[in-house]
Amino acid sequence: MSTNHPTIKTDVYEIINNKICALMEQGQIPWKMCWSRGKTHLAVSHTTGKEYSFLNNLLIAADDGEWPHGEYLTFKQALAEGGSVKPGAKGHFITFWTFPEKKEIQEDGTEKIVKSDRPMLRYYYVFEVSQCTGIKRKYPNTQPEVKEDVNPIEAAEEVIKNYYNREGIKLNICVSNKAYFRPSTDEVVCPLMGQFENEAEYYSTLFHETTHSTGVENRLNRFKKDDHDPFGSESYSKEELVAEMGAAYCLGRLGIENDFTVKNSAAYLQNWLEALRNDKHLFVCACSRAEEAVKFIFDNVRPERN
Repeated sequence: MSTNHPTIKTDVYEIINNKICALMEQGQIPWKMCWSRGKTHLAVSHTTGKEYSFLNNLLIAADDGEWPHGEYLTFKQALAEGGSVKPGAKGHFITFWTFPEKKEIQEDGTEKIVKSDRPMLRYYYVFEVSQCTGIKRKYPNTQPEVKEDVNPIEAAEEVIKNYYNREGIKLNICVSNKAYFRPSTDEVVCPLMGQFENEAEYYSTLFHETTHSTGVENRLNRFKKDDHDPFGSESYSKEELVAEMGAAYCLGRLGIENDFTVKNSAAYLQNWLEALRNDKHLFVCACSRAEEAVKFIFDNVRPERN
C-alpha cells in the first residue's frame, strides 16, 4: 500500500501511460466506458467534497471497469478519522499537481521557503468509503441517481443551442459523409441524426466536433485558425485525442449511454497506442485540455492559464 511519491515527474506519466496502454491492448478505450444512467455523479474527495478531475475519474474507471462515483480518501485520512481500510482492499492510483518548495538564502543571510512556478505531477492511492470501516459518508448525493423521466437527448440539444448561440459558431446539420470543424469559417458540419446507427453515435460525433471548436485562439487557444496540420502529425494526434475524450465527457455529463460509440477496431486502437507510446505526456495533457473544453462548452468557464 504505497504512499511514496516519485522523485522524477516522468515516473508518474509512465505509470499512467502503462495503465491506459494495457487497457487498449485488451481492446478497451478507457475514455469511452459506459456511464451510469440518469444523473451522473463523479468521484469526490471525502475530505474536501471536491470533484475529482477527469483524469482521476478515468484512472479509477480503468481499475473498476465502470465510471466511478462516491467518496474517496487515503489510508492515512481513514486512520485520522478513526476508521481503517478493509483488509485486501485495492487502492486506486490518482494524481495531483504540486509546486515543489526549496530553501533560498536571502541577502541578509536568512533562509526563505520559495515555491517553484513549475508544478510537478505526483500520485497517491485512495479508497472508496465502501472499502473502509468506521467511516461515514459526508456527501450521500454522490451515489448514482436514476430518474425515469430524464431526457438526455433534450438536454444535449439545449447544451448545443446555448453554446453555439453564445459563441456565434455556424452549425450545419445536413446530409453529409463527413463531420468536421472548419476554423477559418468557425463552422461545424455534422451529418443528420438519421445517418447514424443510434442517437448516442450522433451526439458523440457532434460533441467531438464541438470540442474542436473550443480550441481556436479566441476561445481556449489550442491552435490557430490558419493551422493546417496533415493527418497523423503530432499536433493533430493531440487535438484528436482531446476531441475524443471531450465528446465522451460531454455524453457522460448528459447521462447519455455510451455503449455503442466505441470504435473497437484494431486499426483505431493501434493508432492511439502508437501515439501514446511515442509521447508519455500525451494522455495527461489531453485529459486536462478535454476537461477545460467541456467546462467551457457547458459553463463558459475559461482555465486560469489563459
